Amino acid sequence: MARRRPLLLLAAALALGIAFGHGADVAHAQLYLFIVALIALMGSFVFLLWGRSRWVFGIFVVVLCLGLLRGSLATPDFSAIESSLSNIDSVEGVVVDYPAVEADRTKFTVLPLGESLKITYTHFHRDRAPIDLRYGDRVEISAQLEVPENFGDFDYRQYLHSRGIVATASIWSYGGVHIMERNQCHFILQSCY
Repeated sequence: MARRRPLLLLAAALALGIAFGHGADVAHAQLYLFIVALIALMGSFVFLLWGRSRWVFGIFVVVLCLGLLRGSLATPDFSAIESSLSNIDSVEGVVVDYPAVEADRTKFTVLPLGESLKITYTHFHRDRAPIDLRYGDRVEISAQLEVPENFGDFDYRQYLHSRGIVATASIWSYGGVHIMERNQCHFILQSCY
């Protein structure tokens, strides 16, 4: 007797929904027709797998639709945002990753207050000690924002966009980073640092 793996099938339904939602670059009427056809196809597959378990089919359809909804959510207009970056020279936000400290630089990502897109900063400290930045610190940073540039064949800009990062910036002085408040992240994340 074959073992049933309902969570695996539901995860596959969610992944399929997200993938098709991302790839659906069609008019709304065509998109709805496509969704209905996809649900019918997947429903047939589920009926063949589990017989006449309608509640399983219902859960499968709901998860698939949630995936389609998640995948088809509008992505921000990065080009419009990038065209206004040259007007921004100071950002206040929260450090949303663990800073990566290297010999001569520290890289970290900031989510500006009230925004949904992030900025990646590189602070060059060379022979000096790195700034003691931590996940969850509220900071004010003075640096010129830049549109990410691609490296050869690697589309670095698209890679950053897929992670919700719209800009990069280089900081060359200690005065460029001002820590306004510590420990703005969840207490569990604070204990990991």
